[in-house]
Amino acid sequence: MDYKVLALILISATYINLVKPIFETRYAPLVVDSIVAFLIVRIIANKSTSRGNSITPSPGIEFSLLLFFVICLIQIFNPNVPALQAGLEGFRKTTYQMLAVFIGIYYVKNNLEIEKICKYICYASVPVLVYGIKQFFFFSSFDQKIVEANFAEFYTYSILGKTRAISIFSGPFHFGMFACITALIALYFYVKEKRLLYLALCIISVMGVFFSLTRTNIVALAVSGLFFLWFVKPEKRRDLMKVNIVFVLLLAGFILISSQKFSVVTDVVKTFGHLREDQRFLNRFEGYREIQKAFVENPVIGYGMGSAGDTLGRLYDWKVHITSHNLPLKILMETGLIGLGVYIFFFLAWFKKAVDLFKGKSGHIKNLSVLITSIVLVVLVNGVVGSAVEAYPVNLYVWFFMGALVKVWWLQKK
Repeated sequence: MDYKVLALILISATYINLVKPIFETRYAPLVVDSIVAFLIVRIIANKSTSRGNSITPSPGIEFSLLLFFVICLIQIFNPNVPALQAGLEGFRKTTYQMLAVFIGIYYVKNNLEIEKICKYICYASVPVLVYGIKQFFFFSSFDQKIVEANFAEFYTYSILGKTRAISIFSGPFHFGMFACITALIALYFYVKEKRLLYLALCIISVMGVFFSLTRTNIVALAVSGLFFLWFVKPEKRRDLMKVNIVFVLLLAGFILISSQKFSVVTDVVKTFGHLREDQRFLNRFEGYREIQKAFVENPVIGYGMGSAGDTLGRLYDWKVHITSHNLPLKILMETGLIGLGVYIFFFLAWFKKAVDLFKGKSGHIKNLSVLITSIVLVVLVNGVVGSAVEAYPVNLYVWFFMGALVKVWWLQKK
């Protein structure tokens, strides 16, 4: 399959969100889901007709992922799940987009294709980022329709009396995560090509992160950005120092501008110093304690797909439903200890591949693996105080790039 088709699918997953407010349906992303399913069927068909000669690049990762899928499919029918649709929606939120790992493994041909796909995503993200920045200054009636097309609590869309930017996504955290990823991609190409275009795209992305007014994503940007700058290997060490200086000045300059003209951004940053008094943050610990009690009562099996799914508590009548605000607790709640164990094994196996590429002789391959790992860190940092893997289409992007890294690892091994 041509890499342009893969890029088009990923970009379509972003812009499909516009269908929801225009046609007033929340099922528009199922179109992209159907395309993903078709690609997976093609993989299965190719393997079944290969007469035992089919190559499996990473048996450990693929087997653990398939095992987790089986566990999640069974959990759709958990006695706690009130209806089949509730289980299916929970499965889609948590697990279905992970199929993109296989798409990355079996459809990406080489590292150059990954770069080209990243460039297409970077360019296509500009209207989405600019539209989100616009919302910081002016929230239109159409923007309100985007909010009404979703089921998040009202307080999710505002902080300190200011409406958060969401762009065309389901919420501000989705937009913040998306902007983090585009910032990292733009930074990668700026390090490689030294073109001001990518520096401008990075600045726009950083603005998107701050204007989403989501503190978790500000932290995720700092962690993933510093991780990237620490491990990236430019052609000359002096270039790395220049990039570090540019990145620090970029953040410092933006915070300075924000303090003068956009005080709400500064006010949000200042709340980091008052987390012990922040009710938004403290309420998460109430949910953690509830999950702890629920876990003691049912540690092995869990409570089924969707039992920790954001917004699903408002749509269905659950016996036990707790919004997790934490990625590992979400997986534990929905799939029990067995599911969480398999999930952790999958990530550990993947990170081992990433570390192997870090140690490789090719600086180009190393930098690409550093980029993909920093993208994964955006989700993991968000997963400390949020569900993270439910953020569509960011989850589709992240799983795809994780699969693409496995393919690069296999090609290097060959």
